[in-house]
Amino acid sequence: MIVNEIRRSKVGLVPRIFFGFLFGLIFVYSPLNRCDIVNNNDLGNYLVRIENLIKGNDTIVDDMDLLQYMSNEPLWRSILIFIGDNFKVPMDGIQLISLFSISVYAFFLIGRINFILMFVFLFNPLVVNLISGQVRSAFAMSFILLTLSVKNRVVACCMLAVISLIHTVTYMIFLVYMVSKFLESKSDKYTHKQLGLFAFAFGMTMSFVLGAGKELILGAVGDRRAEQIDDPVSITYLTYWVLMAFTLPFIAKRNNDPSKCWAEYYSIIMLLMPFFMSIFGTDGTRFLALNFTIILYAISTYTLRVRIAMMSCLFFYEIVQYWYWLQNMN
Repeated sequence: MIVNEIRRSKVGLVPRIFFGFLFGLIFVYSPLNRCDIVNNNDLGNYLVRIENLIKGNDTIVDDMDLLQYMSNEPLWRSILIFIGDNFKVPMDGIQLISLFSISVYAFFLIGRINFILMFVFLFNPLVVNLISGQVRSAFAMSFILLTLSVKNRVVACCMLAVISLIHTVTYMIFLVYMVSKFLESKSDKYTHKQLGLFAFAFGMTMSFVLGAGKELILGAVGDRRAEQIDDPVSITYLTYWVLMAFTLPFIAKRNNDPSKCWAEYYSIIMLLMPFFMSIFGTDGTRFLALNFTIILYAISTYTLRVRIAMMSCLFFYEIVQYWYWLQNMN
């Protein structure tokens, strides 16, 4: 269950809050983030919906049954109404959510990976796009990260239930987490490599279900996104991440300790999904962006030599990502 499932940070609570918030301010007001805001269509959708909610034109929930209502994130709808009622410039409210989200991401990583590395990798284009554009997803994931540190199981489960009302991706993330914990619990019966391959198989299965079955699943619950058409990302662009997923099962953990391996199995699944979902015609890069902090945390559990190798590869690939990102913006 979700109780103390992450390695304790080496930094105290107050410094983590302070430096997390400081990093959040730097991130939100950086030129990179501001540039992505200008070129992001998702933000326009939020602002249009806020306007419709305030004018009473968004009445889609009136004709929904309970399942449809729950799948259409009613808490997020209430948050948008709150922003429209209390912020003269709604964009300021959206930016405040972005600030909270990236501050929590930094809070999660401080003391678990090197601060300079955290600074560099959280400015990854995937994270920049997530925080500045996919605000609802980033907001939900920030609370999921906080839930991982909650000691009380009842409180953790209640938090997850509430988070699902912000974004239904919570259900999928929780499923992957539980599968990862199950694999970790079998470390005394199977080798690290075998469990990694099980995670690989589950990741491919999830990719097929979410990629090929997206319209069927969302349509069954009356989700408004069932008819949205995704523009899959280039397979070449995603090759690095799937190669990382292939590599993880064959790397020995620090001191060959099988405990706390859930983050690695979790990362294998999430690293695979964008690649194979694109093959099935659906853009899955948001899952990679959402779980980037956990992937960094998983890398931090390896031996020093392995960490250096993986972080170096990730740094050079981040340069490639920026080139690809800037090319698409022009």
